[in-house]
Amino acid sequence: MARDGRLRDAVGDTRLRDHLSVGDIVEISLSNRRLSEGTITIILDNDIFNAKGIVVQIDNGQIGNVKRIIESVNSTNTEYRIQQRESQTLEKKETFAYDIQLEKRNEILKKTVCNTIASLLNTDGGYLYIGVSDDGEIKGLERDYSLIAGGGNNDKLERQIRDSIAKYLSNYEIILSHLDITFPKINDLEICEIKISPSTKPIFLKTVSYSVKTNDSTQNRLFDDFYIRDGNGKKILCEHQVFLNYWNKRFNKPNSEKLT
Repeated sequence: MARDGRLRDAVGDTRLRDHLSVGDIVEISLSNRRLSEGTITIILDNDIFNAKGIVVQIDNGQIGNVKRIIESVNSTNTEYRIQQRESQTLEKKETFAYDIQLEKRNEILKKTVCNTIASLLNTDGGYLYIGVSDDGEIKGLERDYSLIAGGGNNDKLERQIRDSIAKYLSNYEIILSHLDITFPKINDLEICEIKISPSTKPIFLKTVSYSVKTNDSTQNRLFDDFYIRDGNGKKILCEHQVFLNYWNKRFNKPNSEKLT
């Protein structure tokens, strides 16, 4: 029985990671073979396919393989999602490239969007909305469309988003398999919804050269920043040891340690 009393099994293959989302109400099989129902808070499987059912954690803290999708978070739930406060799996941006303070194009905003995408890819995935304010007010995409030569539309904006990802982030071919970009309409205003599943490889901002003063001399050093989600924001892992610890936990876990 779904949480609101409706009996509804959603369509989806519980063995495929891309068929599940944080927020789905599911039935899972626990290690003691008992069944439990709850809302997915974390998708733990890094693999695309798990014959026993994708491993998740639900809102009561239990971990198990998904056996049944009771109610899926899908496009019909977009309005609900954008009214929620930003979290580890949800971020909202009012615009993609239009600076609402300067009232003109600002290329830095594109990089900020890409930073957010990288942080979601490197953590638990989630949703990024463009054309929505932090408090969930629908702003639409007209201001970003106005910046596009010859007149903007969602096809051209999606191309700009993908081009920016290729420009600012590493492993573009891997990223492509973890993004789903759509343009739903709410109250006759078009917004951009980017559904992001966790990456199977670390995603870095592309290498940038900076001048760094060391031992009374200035040298050019190369940096490729690595972002993860930290609550309702993002965090850069600056220290090598911190990154290596995260790498081993998130991307380099031996098969013997993986849940099955």
